[in-house]
Amino acid sequence: MRSISLFPFLFFILSVNGQEDFLAKQYFNDGEYKKAIVFYENLVTDNPRRTDYVENLIACYQQLERYHSADSLLQRMVGMGNPFPPFFVELGYNQTLQGKVENARLYYNRALYKIEETPNFGYSVGLRFQKYVLLDEALQAFSRAMELNPQLDYNFYMARIYGEQGNVEKMYQSYLTLVQKGKTSKSNI
Repeated sequence: MRSISLFPFLFFILSVNGQEDFLAKQYFNDGEYKKAIVFYENLVTDNPRRTDYVENLIACYQQLERYHSADSLLQRMVGMGNPFPPFFVELGYNQTLQGKVENARLYYNRALYKIEETPNFGYSVGLRFQKYVLLDEALQAFSRAMELNPQLDYNFYMARIYGEQGNVEKMYQSYLTLVQKGKTSKSNI
Protein backbone atom coordinates (compact mmCIF):
# COMPACT_ATOMS: atom_id res chain seq x y z
CA MET A 1 0.00 0.00 0.00
CA ARG A 2 2.87 2.37 0.83
CA SER A 3 4.53 1.74 -2.52
CA ILE A 4 1.33 2.67 -4.35
CA SER A 5 1.16 6.03 -2.57
CA LEU A 6 4.87 6.63 -3.21
CA PHE A 7 4.50 6.31 -6.99
CA PRO A 8 2.43 9.49 -7.52
CA PHE A 9 4.83 11.45 -5.32
CA LEU A 10 7.86 10.32 -7.37
CA PHE A 11 6.01 11.08 -10.60
CA PHE A 12 5.26 14.60 -9.32
CA ILE A 13 8.93 15.20 -8.37
CA LEU A 14 10.15 14.03 -11.78
CA SER A 15 7.66 16.20 -13.64
CA VAL A 16 8.64 19.29 -11.61
CA ASN A 17 12.35 18.67 -12.33
CA GLY A 18 11.57 18.20 -16.03
CA GLN A 19 9.58 21.41 -16.06
CA GLU A 20 12.46 23.34 -14.49
CA ASP A 21 14.79 21.94 -17.14
CA PHE A 22 12.42 22.96 -19.94
CA LEU A 23 11.90 26.48 -18.59
CA ALA A 24 15.62 27.00 -17.98
CA LYS A 25 16.44 26.00 -21.56
CA GLN A 26 13.62 28.12 -22.94
CA TYR A 27 14.73 31.25 -21.08
CA PHE A 28 18.35 30.58 -22.00
CA ASN A 29 17.53 30.20 -25.71
CA ASP A 30 15.42 33.37 -25.59
CA GLY A 31 18.30 35.32 -24.06
CA GLU A 32 16.48 35.92 -20.78
CA TYR A 33 19.50 35.03 -18.68
CA LYS A 34 18.27 36.45 -15.36
CA LYS A 35 15.23 34.19 -15.47
CA ALA A 36 17.29 31.22 -16.65
CA ILE A 37 19.73 31.64 -13.76
CA VAL A 38 16.96 31.03 -11.21
CA PHE A 39 16.15 27.65 -12.73
CA TYR A 40 19.74 26.63 -13.52
CA GLU A 41 20.88 27.38 -9.98
CA ASN A 42 18.23 24.99 -8.67
CA LEU A 43 19.09 22.38 -11.27
CA VAL A 44 22.82 22.58 -10.50
CA THR A 45 22.13 22.31 -6.78
CA ASP A 46 20.02 19.19 -7.35
CA ASN A 47 22.31 17.71 -10.05
CA PRO A 48 25.87 18.98 -9.55
CA ARG A 49 27.34 16.39 -11.97
CA ARG A 50 25.15 17.42 -14.92
CA THR A 51 27.69 19.34 -16.95
CA ASP A 52 25.10 20.78 -19.33
CA TYR A 53 23.36 22.54 -16.43
CA VAL A 54 26.66 23.86 -15.09
CA GLU A 55 27.79 25.05 -18.53
CA ASN A 56 24.53 26.88 -19.19
CA LEU A 57 24.57 28.50 -15.76
CA ILE A 58 28.14 29.68 -16.40
CA ALA A 59 27.09 31.06 -19.78
CA CYS A 60 24.24 32.96 -18.10
CA TYR A 61 26.60 34.46 -15.55
CA GLN A 62 29.03 35.48 -18.27
CA GLN A 63 26.31 37.03 -20.41
CA LEU A 64 25.29 39.15 -17.41
CA GLU A 65 28.96 39.91 -16.64
CA ARG A 66 28.73 38.16 -13.29
CA TYR A 67 32.22 36.77 -13.69
CA HIS A 68 32.80 36.26 -9.97
CA SER A 69 29.69 34.08 -9.75
CA ALA A 70 30.92 32.01 -12.68
CA ASP A 71 34.37 31.81 -11.13
CA SER A 72 33.11 30.58 -7.76
CA LEU A 73 30.87 27.97 -9.40
CA LEU A 74 33.73 26.71 -11.56
CA GLN A 75 36.12 26.64 -8.61
CA ARG A 76 33.58 24.56 -6.72
CA MET A 77 33.21 22.19 -9.69
CA VAL A 78 36.95 21.62 -10.14
CA GLY A 79 37.32 21.27 -6.38
CA MET A 80 35.10 18.19 -6.44
CA GLY A 81 36.82 14.87 -6.78
CA ASN A 82 37.82 14.01 -10.34
CA PRO A 83 36.91 17.32 -12.06
CA PHE A 84 35.71 17.52 -15.66
CA PRO A 85 38.79 18.91 -17.52
CA PRO A 86 36.87 21.28 -19.85
CA PHE A 87 35.94 23.23 -16.73
CA PHE A 88 39.58 24.34 -16.57
CA VAL A 89 39.13 25.79 -20.07
CA GLU A 90 35.96 27.49 -18.84
CA LEU A 91 37.86 28.93 -15.88
CA GLY A 92 40.54 30.23 -18.23
CA TYR A 93 37.98 31.75 -20.57
CA ASN A 94 36.24 33.41 -17.62
CA GLN A 95 39.60 34.90 -16.60
CA THR A 96 40.10 36.14 -20.18
CA LEU A 97 36.73 37.89 -20.07
CA GLN A 98 37.99 39.74 -17.00
CA GLY A 99 41.24 40.71 -18.75
CA LYS A 100 43.38 38.34 -16.65
CA VAL A 101 45.25 36.67 -19.51
CA GLU A 102 48.09 35.29 -17.34
CA ASN A 103 45.62 33.51 -15.05
CA ALA A 104 43.78 32.17 -18.08
CA ARG A 105 46.97 30.61 -19.41
CA LEU A 106 47.44 28.73 -16.11
CA TYR A 107 43.99 27.17 -16.36
CA TYR A 108 44.47 26.30 -20.04
CA ASN A 109 47.68 24.51 -19.11
CA ARG A 110 45.88 22.59 -16.37
CA ALA A 111 43.32 21.42 -18.92
CA LEU A 112 46.11 20.28 -21.23
CA TYR A 113 47.82 18.51 -18.34
CA LYS A 114 44.67 16.47 -17.69
CA ILE A 115 45.20 14.96 -21.14
CA GLU A 116 48.56 13.66 -19.95
CA GLU A 117 46.75 11.78 -17.19
CA THR A 118 43.85 10.58 -19.35
CA PRO A 119 44.32 10.94 -23.14
CA ASN A 120 40.61 10.37 -23.80
CA PHE A 121 39.95 13.84 -22.41
CA GLY A 122 41.66 15.20 -25.53
CA TYR A 123 38.32 15.24 -27.33
CA SER A 124 36.33 17.25 -24.79
CA VAL A 125 39.21 19.61 -23.98
CA GLY A 126 40.02 20.13 -27.66
CA LEU A 127 36.40 20.90 -28.53
CA ARG A 128 36.13 23.34 -25.64
CA PHE A 129 39.23 25.18 -26.84
CA GLN A 130 37.78 25.22 -30.34
CA LYS A 131 34.50 26.63 -29.01
CA TYR A 132 36.37 29.69 -27.74
CA VAL A 133 38.52 29.95 -30.89
CA LEU A 134 41.66 28.93 -29.05
CA LEU A 135 42.75 26.98 -32.09
CA ASP A 136 46.41 26.44 -31.21
CA GLU A 137 45.43 25.00 -27.85
CA ALA A 138 42.77 22.81 -29.50
CA LEU A 139 45.37 21.43 -31.91
CA GLN A 140 47.71 20.82 -29.01
CA ALA A 141 45.01 18.92 -27.11
CA PHE A 142 44.02 16.75 -30.07
CA SER A 143 47.57 15.96 -31.20
CA ARG A 144 48.86 15.20 -27.69
CA ALA A 145 45.94 12.86 -27.01
CA MET A 146 46.68 11.01 -30.27
CA GLU A 147 50.37 10.74 -29.35
CA LEU A 148 49.54 9.26 -25.96
CA ASN A 149 46.87 6.90 -27.28
CA PRO A 150 47.43 5.90 -30.94
CA GLN A 151 43.93 4.42 -31.10
CA LEU A 152 42.45 7.91 -30.89
CA ASP A 153 41.98 9.76 -34.15
CA TYR A 154 41.08 13.43 -34.12
CA ASN A 155 42.35 14.18 -37.63
CA PHE A 156 38.90 15.26 -38.78
CA TYR A 157 38.72 17.95 -36.07
CA MET A 158 42.31 18.95 -36.67
CA ALA A 159 41.67 19.31 -40.41
CA ARG A 160 38.78 21.67 -39.71
CA ILE A 161 40.96 23.75 -37.38
CA TYR A 162 43.76 23.90 -39.93
CA GLY A 163 41.17 25.06 -42.46
CA GLU A 164 40.01 27.80 -40.09
CA GLN A 165 43.62 28.88 -39.65
CA GLY A 166 44.17 28.93 -43.41
CA ASN A 167 46.80 26.20 -43.24
CA VAL A 168 45.57 24.32 -46.31
CA GLU A 169 48.54 21.95 -46.56
CA LYS A 170 48.07 20.58 -43.03
CA MET A 171 44.32 20.46 -43.57
CA TYR A 172 44.74 18.19 -46.59
CA GLN A 173 47.35 16.17 -44.74
CA SER A 174 44.90 15.46 -41.93
CA TYR A 175 42.15 14.50 -44.35
CA LEU A 176 44.51 12.20 -46.26
CA THR A 177 45.55 10.54 -43.01
CA LEU A 178 41.88 9.79 -42.35
CA VAL A 179 41.47 8.19 -45.76
CA GLN A 180 44.71 6.20 -45.45
CA LYS A 181 43.70 4.80 -42.09
CA GLY A 182 40.30 3.90 -43.48
CA LYS A 183 38.53 5.96 -40.82
CA THR A 184 36.23 7.61 -43.33
CA SER A 185 35.36 7.53 -47.00
CA LYS A 186 36.59 9.97 -49.62
CA SER A 187 33.04 11.20 -50.19
CA ASN A 188 32.74 12.27 -46.52
CA ILE A 189 35.88 14.35 -46.84
